[in-house]
Amino acid sequence: MNQPSPTNSKDLARLHKIFRFLVSISCFGIFVVLIQRFQSHDVIHIVFSEKYGSTPGFVSVRSNEFRVQPFWSQPNRSVSLPDLATMSWPNDPVAPYPAGRRNSYGEIAQLPPLFEPVMSIAQRNLSKRLLHTFSETMFANGLGDRFMLYGGTLLGSYRHHDFIPWDEDIDVLVDVLIRDKVRKLLSRLAPRYNFYQGYPRDKLYGPLIDDTENELDVEKSRPAANWGWPFLDISYFRVNGTHVMEITMSYGRNYVWPYEVVFPLHFRPLGIYWYPAPRDTWLFNRLTYDPGAMCVIPGYSHVKETSGPSGSMPCRDLASKYAFVEHIACNNGTSEQKSDEFGMVLAKERLVVYFNSSNSHVYHSLCLAVPMDRVCTDTFSV
Repeated sequence: MNQPSPTNSKDLARLHKIFRFLVSISCFGIFVVLIQRFQSHDVIHIVFSEKYGSTPGFVSVRSNEFRVQPFWSQPNRSVSLPDLATMSWPNDPVAPYPAGRRNSYGEIAQLPPLFEPVMSIAQRNLSKRLLHTFSETMFANGLGDRFMLYGGTLLGSYRHHDFIPWDEDIDVLVDVLIRDKVRKLLSRLAPRYNFYQGYPRDKLYGPLIDDTENELDVEKSRPAANWGWPFLDISYFRVNGTHVMEITMSYGRNYVWPYEVVFPLHFRPLGIYWYPAPRDTWLFNRLTYDPGAMCVIPGYSHVKETSGPSGSMPCRDLASKYAFVEHIACNNGTSEQKSDEFGMVLAKERLVVYFNSSNSHVYHSLCLAVPMDRVCTDTFSV
């Protein structure tokens, strides 16, 4: 057999080096092209997915990035918070007709049955816009850490990542020390929005419908008492050093929460936007509502601003009709996670609809900051 000459061996080695160099250049070129085709938010999303819980063995947490700051730019929301608008969501639960329509006698039409959606498409859209406009106004003026989701809106964030499907108003809780400033800011939103200054609560609502729009589904409010519905209900709190309390009674009782349950505020999802919420949303809700696994309609209609239908049923019985949030551990658990200075770690929340006991559909999942002992909570209980 002929042996290759030393000259041929040197030529082959040189060719191999040239080939490897060309392959390296090609790979680098492909990498550059791919990077150029990615939008910045795509890159951020990939980094976030790796950093916040999709990698087994994850140890170092950055739950502090969910901590609310006075301005949106602290931290920059496009970097520190995932884009909720890119996630999968169920169709909005809406009523086929706008609530608050009046018949020829001026009487408000009958409301939908219990646990059916009350708001129509336009009314739900207006409600979301009212909340988002309020939030943007607060953050633009350095007041982002002085308000939080409240009432049924906060409960909706925890249970549904959105409004409670049958809820009919939006609630926020604001520091009473900035009430005068908030009122001035909201008054400047006219004529696009109306602002009602009351005691102890204020209302932000849309322009009122005219007589020709009674049967139409338009993004406007309908006359109700001295304001219009749908509206954003603005309640106020004060702090005494150890506790946070709403300044007035609701449903015949005073609401008080330990300071550390509320502060520092952390972001929670509601629809496609992030909003400030109590540090321990689970315990805040439990101290606000009667503990249990029942979904409740309290018996008051904001559409009519009078007493309305009331009822309750196990939330589990609604799990095939509406999506609920599961609260579970990120990755393989939390034992290796290091909590931050406020005892927060990352936990996973999955929005799920249960078709039956063995069949379900997950719309989306994400990891966000919760207290260390709130990683796994019951899906249907408060």
